[in-house]
Amino acid sequence: MKGFTLVEVLVAISILAISAGLIFTLFHAMVTLVPESSSRLEAYYLAQEGVEIARNVRDTNFAKIVAAEPGINWLDGLDACEAGCEADYKSEGLVPTTDRFLLFSGGFYEYGGSGEETRFKRTISVDPEGGDPLTATKADVEVQVSWEERGRTHTVQVSTQIHNWLEF
Repeated sequence: MKGFTLVEVLVAISILAISAGLIFTLFHAMVTLVPESSSRLEAYYLAQEGVEIARNVRDTNFAKIVAAEPGINWLDGLDACEAGCEADYKSEGLVPTTDRFLLFSGGFYEYGGSGEETRFKRTISVDPEGGDPLTATKADVEVQVSWEERGRTHTVQVSTQIHNWLEF
């Protein structure tokens, strides 16, 4: 017997239809997830930058202490941020957050200036061990970056500890 039966043709068409549907579903998922992945990566970089800003403020305080400037504590500029602060790469200390969006200007993210508003908000929290910045030898730093995309709020969080290594 030559040719295909009706059942064979229907099975072949069903397999092709299911395959095409799966390919379409995978393509749709890729198109949907790629922008979110890009934003998530950008948010992780901004969160890591927040940690580095806190370390930089601490290290600047250490330089002042070593230079024998009077009245400097290793957590100066970081000690009022248990509830959350904001700072950018130009900051000398953290200031209480005003829930502002970061601006993008000249290749940098910042709060001041005339840059283009981004969708990212960053909050930096510093919690000294024991709650007292004058006696603490370490502090927990937590940076949270949030943004809205496709009607949902996304959040990235990075945590670390900074230490008063001058005391060791």
